[in-house]
Amino acid sequence: MTKLNKPTKREATREKAILAAIDCIYRDGFHAAHTNRIAEEAGVSWGVLQYHFGDKDGLLQAVIDHIFDDFTRTLEATTLEGDDLQQRVRQLIDGVATGQQEGIPCQHRHLAQCGQGRSPPVSMGKSS
Repeated sequence: MTKLNKPTKREATREKAILAAIDCIYRDGFHAAHTNRIAEEAGVSWGVLQYHFGDKDGLLQAVIDHIFDDFTRTLEATTLEGDDLQQRVRQLIDGVATGQQEGIPCQHRHLAQCGQGRSPPVSMGKSS
């Protein structure tokens, strides 16, 4: 990022592609989230995805890195109270769910939904 903490056009495009990939994988499952669909959702060409990530595996690695970095920031910002492990885990789940309502990025949506008794889609099979 620049000195003013504003992402460059390159960084913004990369972020847009990563978030589109997260949404496609979440909605359609990994195998159905084709790079052409991700590029379309991100508003970029397939060539832009190839430039930033190389291939689908590179994009997946960027998605995983992005989610882990974001989740690490969320954990660092979460204050836990009490000594009971179950209570502390519940605080984490509630914090993620509350954060989603307060604008924490979409990649925590699946965690928030699981904490509210809903499961994310599990489509890992090949699509037709």
